[in-house]
Amino acid sequence: MRSSRAIILSLILLLVATPVWGRVFLEWTEPAVPAASSLGVDQLVIPWGPAKVQLMKEAKERGYHVFARVSATDAATAADAAAANGLAGIIVEGDSSEPGPGATRELAQKLRSSHPGLSVLALDPGGKQPQIQGNMVVERNGVLQVSSPTREPWIDSNVALARFEQADRPSQPPLFTFKWDLADPVEQQQGPRAADYALAVAEAAANEADVLLPLHPNLQKGLAEGDKAAWQEWDRVKTYISFYSTAGSARLEPLADVALVTGHYQETYEAMNLLARRNITFRVVGPADVTAQRLAGSQLAIVFSQPDKAAARALQAFASAGGTVLLIDQHGPFPWQTLPAVKTGKGTTYKAGRGEIIMSAQPAGDPDVFAGEVRDILRGKGPLVYVWNGVTTLASAYRAPQPGGMVLELVNYAQEPLQVQVRVKGSFPGVRYETPEHGPYPAVTPEIENGFTQFVVSHLVMGARVHLSPKADQQE
Repeated sequence: MRSSRAIILSLILLLVATPVWGRVFLEWTEPAVPAASSLGVDQLVIPWGPAKVQLMKEAKERGYHVFARVSATDAATAADAAAANGLAGIIVEGDSSEPGPGATRELAQKLRSSHPGLSVLALDPGGKQPQIQGNMVVERNGVLQVSSPTREPWIDSNVALARFEQADRPSQPPLFTFKWDLADPVEQQQGPRAADYALAVAEAAANEADVLLPLHPNLQKGLAEGDKAAWQEWDRVKTYISFYSTAGSARLEPLADVALVTGHYQETYEAMNLLARRNITFRVVGPADVTAQRLAGSQLAIVFSQPDKAAARALQAFASAGGTVLLIDQHGPFPWQTLPAVKTGKGTTYKAGRGEIIMSAQPAGDPDVFAGEVRDILRGKGPLVYVWNGVTTLASAYRAPQPGGMVLELVNYAQEPLQVQVRVKGSFPGVRYETPEHGPYPAVTPEIENGFTQFVVSHLVMGARVHLSPKADQQE
């Protein structure tokens, strides 16, 4: 029997060095707003316009940290007005389809310098509504094509966007937003369900990202007028916001099987999305940032962008230490091309120390086939995370604040209760998980074999956070 003292101690340890998972910003457009204390969110974003200044002032008086959402053209004027009226900051909307470093970030940095007391954030508007789709529509050579159906549901996620944004600024959370996909006339009038809002909150936090959540005008109006049904819906969303918006200060280091080297989001999006969908954990590394340190901890490096001489040396050293390097349609000369090689119809494989370097002769034309090939490469090494009975569940892994531990975020896009079986690499006698709906569950008894830990999350509705420790709870 577990002692109550041991259980309380374990719960306290979960709160030590509390990580910050992500902030929720609410976009508000209606002329009246309820108090921040009742809404459960204090970050409010109002589209910029001189006529909106009065609403911004009123929102500030109601307890909000008010941000103005602005275009790059209006950013300087809005920054002056925001500073003069004591607003928290401005959010500058990007105008490029390619996230990452660019003119918007440069502008935001200039405005921070000229307004040191103002928070200036760069917004990526290119996110997707988190949901399950029937088929995927992709563009190839300017032609829209509908993907063929598969045995697994297609998940629209923002994992790829978050990972790409984090490559350039790993210590800062990306901020993105999206538009609701409301095709049905009833949905267009009434707006998304509470579960849809909650899923967006859970997904962003699971990827250590901030999200600007667009509230449907119908919901805004209901909340402002005190409509009971609207508040019942919002209370469900507040449960998730409270769970995921932990006021911490430490950012956790992502753990990943794959280091994906790319500098072009659009060219590699489909491949990244399929890796995420298959729960192949990955981090993005910019072509100029390929070093031994950035590759450390991964088992496979996938190279989509041409590596320079320094990056090539780092990749060869990574392979020599036991890693696998997969170059997609990249051409030399490279230093490893003098090593013994085996040629096949798919490309050339070079033996480098304890690992290998595979130069694929073909681009990743079919992302589904490509993701399957990557999973086959990792199967022999043992993937970091494997999920059974959860084809609608995506996992993200992080190094825990406590030495030797891991934190696993699970997000179920089906929004229906599941019992999922999870296997992670490493020996973790201590396994606990918590959910927004229930809070902490009792400790789980895992099965540990051959360097892997296996356990069951018995009730995953939409989100769960699993804490894995190298030490088991004390027994009486």
